Amino acid sequence: MAAEVVGQVSTVSTAWAVFSVIGGSLIGAAISAGMTFLTLRKNIAAAKANRDEDRLELRKARGYSLFFKMIRLTSDLHTLGNAVKGCLAEAKEAGFDGLPFQVVRPIVPLPDPVKFAPEEMALVLSLDSGLFNDMGAGRASQKHRGPVRFVQYRTR
Repeated sequence: MAAEVVGQVSTVSTAWAVFSVIGGSLIGAAISAGMTFLTLRKNIAAAKANRDEDRLELRKARGYSLFFKMIRLTSDLHTLGNAVKGCLAEAKEAGFDGLPFQVVRPIVPLPDPVKFAPEEMALVLSLDSGLFNDMGAGRASQKHRGPVRFVQYRTR
């Protein structure tokens, strides 16, 4: 009888050892999987934040590029306008009653044409579709080219 009790205790303790090993492995795997999941989720969130930050920086750079081009357009048109107005004012003071093309002197150096990149136009479209339509198909740069072409024609 004592041998039977020893055998039963041995069987029970062996079963308990097997269950504890399997249970411990499952619990350990679950904890490990949970920690891996949380770490990956943090890494994915950090990568998304980096991508968003990079996109914002690129958008800012395109915005500044567009802004400086608009400043340049305004400055070029202002300079050309002042030169033409000055020539017309001098002709008026001298009493000359001719047409503007007879009075305007060549302007050197002529401003370079301003071209808008597709990315800059896409930025404008994403911000304000009305402004995009006003600028549509490079109308702003065409308005810039008109006075420049007039002055180029006069300098030939």
